[in-house]
Amino acid sequence: MFGFSFAVPCLKDLITAPRRGNQNPYSRVFTLPIKSYLASGDGYRQATIPLLRLSLPKTKDIVLPLYRRANSHPRIIPKHQTGRIPSKHPESPSPPYGPPSSRPIHPTMSTNYSIYAIPAFWLLALLPHNYAIYTITAANNGQWDNSNPRSSTWDKKLQAAVPAACFRRYERAEAAHKNGMENLALFATAVVLGNMAALEAGTLNTVAGAVLALRALYTIVYVTVGDSRKSYARTGIWAASVGCCFYLIVKAGNVLAVR
Repeated sequence: MFGFSFAVPCLKDLITAPRRGNQNPYSRVFTLPIKSYLASGDGYRQATIPLLRLSLPKTKDIVLPLYRRANSHPRIIPKHQTGRIPSKHPESPSPPYGPPSSRPIHPTMSTNYSIYAIPAFWLLALLPHNYAIYTITAANNGQWDNSNPRSSTWDKKLQAAVPAACFRRYERAEAAHKNGMENLALFATAVVLGNMAALEAGTLNTVAGAVLALRALYTIVYVTVGDSRKSYARTGIWAASVGCCFYLIVKAGNVLAVR
């Protein structure tokens, strides 16, 4: 008996075939069930015909190429990790990056020594005190009251025991010592503010060195000059050193004011 068949696709029955064997777990086969009707009267039969295969890539197949691509370019280390400005052209020949401790440090004009000037100023202020003790003990047969050296009674004993010129030199040396300790706070404040404002190292070194030189000259003039008229030179030296301190303070204040 002659028979024929025809296929009726059912799009609403589009299903996904399950994973089989060693297939990619991310691969799915979309199939379309076909109902074939036979004219012989035997009813119909259903067949599943592969329609579309979609292979989705694995996660590592996406991540690994991106990771390799990201690490294929030269790494630019930030300035706060290397202590230097990263180059815009890493391929250009330049010294290798690395922590500051791994690179040799050579003293240059850009090295900041201003902080060391603070203890140096303190030592310069202490020197005239030691000189005063040496001078007065040499004139007083080595006698020195270390238990209460600042008492007025001890000063009267020294004044009566040593020559007048020696005692006046002793007083001037002690006065230079006290003046140095009084101005130490102003100088330290100026240096600290200059470093907080990140002023140029050359400026900090120059001003700090000038103050130290003026302090040494001030001490020498104070101790050695006993004439009243010539003593005004000492006043000018002191004013110059104070002016240097205020110069740093004003310069640092202008920088910190706009931050």
